[in-house]
Amino acid sequence: MNYRFLFFWMSLFFLAFFNRVSAITVSNIDINPDLDISLFSSYTITADVADYNVNEPVSLTLKGVNGDGNDCWQYYVDGTCASSILTFNMTFDSGITWKKTFIRPDYIYPQIFFAPSVTSWNNSPSNIDIRRNQYHLLHFTNLFTMVDNMSFWIELNTTPLSVVNSADLLVYLVNKGHNSNFFNSDWRNSANVELVGSINRSTGLDHIHNSNSGHYLITLATNSDGTIGSKNLDINDDFWIILYANSPNTNRGWHLKYHESTLCNNSNGWFLGNQIGWATTPKSGCPDIHTHMARRSEKADGLIATTTAGSVSSAQIFSFGILPNLPPNQSSFITPTIGGTYAGNLLVNWATSTDANIADSITYDLYLVDSNGNDILPILTASTTLTTYTLDTTGLSNGNYSLRGLTHDGVNAGVAFNLVGNFTIDNTSPIQTLTNINTSSDNSNNSVGNTGDTVTISFTSSGSINTPTVSIYSGGMEVANTVTVTNIGSNSWSASYMVSSSDTEGALTFSINSTSLDREYFETTDGSTVLIDITTASAPVHTPGSNFIRRLLNLKSIFGSNIEKIQSITSVNKKYLFEKNLKIRIVHNDVKELQRFLNSQGFVLTISGLGSPGQETNFFGGLTRKALIEFQKKNNIKPSVGFFGPITRQFVNSQ
Repeated sequence: MNYRFLFFWMSLFFLAFFNRVSAITVSNIDINPDLDISLFSSYTITADVADYNVNEPVSLTLKGVNGDGNDCWQYYVDGTCASSILTFNMTFDSGITWKKTFIRPDYIYPQIFFAPSVTSWNNSPSNIDIRRNQYHLLHFTNLFTMVDNMSFWIELNTTPLSVVNSADLLVYLVNKGHNSNFFNSDWRNSANVELVGSINRSTGLDHIHNSNSGHYLITLATNSDGTIGSKNLDINDDFWIILYANSPNTNRGWHLKYHESTLCNNSNGWFLGNQIGWATTPKSGCPDIHTHMARRSEKADGLIATTTAGSVSSAQIFSFGILPNLPPNQSSFITPTIGGTYAGNLLVNWATSTDANIADSITYDLYLVDSNGNDILPILTASTTLTTYTLDTTGLSNGNYSLRGLTHDGVNAGVAFNLVGNFTIDNTSPIQTLTNINTSSDNSNNSVGNTGDTVTISFTSSGSINTPTVSIYSGGMEVANTVTVTNIGSNSWSASYMVSSSDTEGALTFSINSTSLDREYFETTDGSTVLIDITTASAPVHTPGSNFIRRLLNLKSIFGSNIEKIQSITSVNKKYLFEKNLKIRIVHNDVKELQRFLNSQGFVLTISGLGSPGQETNFFGGLTRKALIEFQKKNNIKPSVGFFGPITRQFVNSQ
């Protein structure tokens, strides 16, 4: 065999092969359109690959650039990294050009989310109500350093319950450094909270991904010091977003889209707020809401695109471009209120519009609208920088009116905001106000209404009024039985109804309207509340020894040192593991289990009726708090204030 001949031809083969490999070039990697935080359509990346077989694969890898220098550019709300380097196959285009189309912004934009986009895109969402007594508190850990010239987008997937009646959805941003306890009092006018956008029921989604997911967009930008808004909110480290609709009933609220906890874990970042008592409770599952960020200063965010053909690779870094001029966010009317009646001078007030282009000068036009939705000319005010206007109603005919506003930034078309309903002008009769508004039930516990109980709302007007219209809601839905409104003496009124087994369980809310009243009333003035529980209380069972048992229960403080005596009389429930903090006015199944525990340990809430052994409820009222304080004192748990927090919870779970 001629080895020299074989070696010669093999040498020629390998020389040709290595020359071919070394001749492959990858160049001119480009993205189209330019990387732009305001763009929510797909990108295309192209690359030139020369001296390469078009039948061989070419790959593209994408990695986000975090301007802080971290490897992660996408995070879950608890701060856990959620990034992954993406790899795609590029397709041959023509000549020496290869391309990858349909690169979605959510793949590559820096963001913080409850659940990744693919979870929202690929699964049908569930709905949960947004209203004043079920608003949503969303906590975000923020590992991005906020700097000047930075875009901050809020995206949320919601729908109005009614395109005719839903109130505006209000979006608030909250300064860093607060836990959920911060929201256990009225937070709306806090220096740490700012209304940054509103969404009208007639406003369409900003973009739609598929049938499962689409988003409204609130566009914001940082000030020169890295803060946001007119209150200079510092959202480094963490922040909250609040979704709020000022309606007591479900049908004028909104739906928030979310995914059940089987698909995701929100890491205790989602809470429901209740304006009755300003209570908060944690919620499981993941709402379809997230934030996008983009920095253009020395901390620049962007994208690294790497194209690989054979053993040859080339990379290109793309940074976010200058923000185009975008229209301002929608405003919302604060006063007058829908259903209110006004005379004389009427103060019209609306929220400040925010703008992603913070250098823009914002002005407003204001129009009075008749009951048919037509503008009444002339315009009330044009190009004002104020957010208030005093309307003299004395020259107007009595009747129903509405308002329309336009926000201008000097560049884009005006953004409309409307009062989503009518108010009444009536200069013939004096306008009255309401005081002494309270709610109660004829149950032995007047803060609870069971099936068959009568619940009454009492109120006093400052003068003579036309018979008011009172709507009552249980758990956000209108009650089944008729509401009877009665004038119980000159200016004193009551509205009563009987709780039905078909009512929705939950907190009782209401609205009171009259053409003689200055506005619609939603809240009690004494803080009273009624919880509707449609389970009819069972009649107590009397046994020959019941009087003796009652005496023992009344003397539970004496028997506190000998729990066994009480346990032999009351039922002892199976072991239950508590995982939530509980406090006064909270409604939760854990409260019922806590009451059962306290009753079984001899710290009996009450001898008979709701809260007694066998008749525990899910409402944390004064009886629960009193029994819990006794339990804490007995077991030297401090502070002994009737708050079922981590210390008490750990002690109970260890028993």
